[in-house]
Amino acid sequence: MPCFTSCASSGNHNPGTHSYQVIEQHSYPIFTEDWGADEELLLLEGAETYGLGSWADIADHIGGGRDKEEVKQHYLETYIINSSKFPLPEHVDPADMTYASVSREEFQARKKRRIDLRKKEASESAPTVPKKKPTTSQPACHEIQGYMPGRMEFEAEWDNEAEMAVKDLFFEPGEGLNPITGQVEPEVELKLTVMDIYNNKLTQRAQRKRVMYEHNLLDYRKNSANEKKKLKEERELLNKAKPFARIMNKRDFDEFSEGLVNEQLLRQAISQLQEWRRMGIESLEAGPKYEMEKAQRV
Repeated sequence: MPCFTSCASSGNHNPGTHSYQVIEQHSYPIFTEDWGADEELLLLEGAETYGLGSWADIADHIGGGRDKEEVKQHYLETYIINSSKFPLPEHVDPADMTYASVSREEFQARKKRRIDLRKKEASESAPTVPKKKPTTSQPACHEIQGYMPGRMEFEAEWDNEAEMAVKDLFFEPGEGLNPITGQVEPEVELKLTVMDIYNNKLTQRAQRKRVMYEHNLLDYRKNSANEKKKLKEERELLNKAKPFARIMNKRDFDEFSEGLVNEQLLRQAISQLQEWRRMGIESLEAGPKYEMEKAQRV
């Protein structure tokens, strides 16, 4: 490279006859005043790699002190909103020299100031608060033993042996319909039936997980604390109603449970009033006195 850039040659070898040349870094603006061509290229590469909309990942791919909001705003304004040549930028024409007047020294100085500012803000910012619940996929890192929150799975799933029926199952290329009879071959039909059974088990497994996530059943400590605050009769009633959670969302099930508890309280109050009437009590004031004397006699 040094020999080529200085046009040095050796014997009959003349570097000037080669059809390539040294290209400087593409760190100069082409579409907007504050974004270099190298950053535009990294922006498109990041969008292709991580998917359009993953602005945080794209910003990390670009580097240079760019944050996700800045990257998102630049893409929307340059490639969509302010471009009459959508999906291409407004200044996509190679002959467009709108930003050619910006010197490379000035552009590099701006970039350096931006990076230094980002570093200073990062050093002065308060440390992030650690998450209350770890997200690592380890059974010991959660309230529920055997639950792995990073994978949203359990060590032992519902019908944990369901995969055993299909682990050795395979389909040969071309098998299926009998070329003579035109009907599905019995062996293939049996395999398809096994696959249907397995898929049904996966569906039921997913439905059970949905119930757990939707009704916050993984918050074991919180749920246990709430259970202890309830009366014995109320706990027994709500335990009987829990199967209905599979066919209700959380709000409907909470309203349903609250209605059952209210009904139970009303029935108890009615039963008490009926007992007071049988005992000849004719006022609400005399009722508590009767209950106190009854407890003393017991």
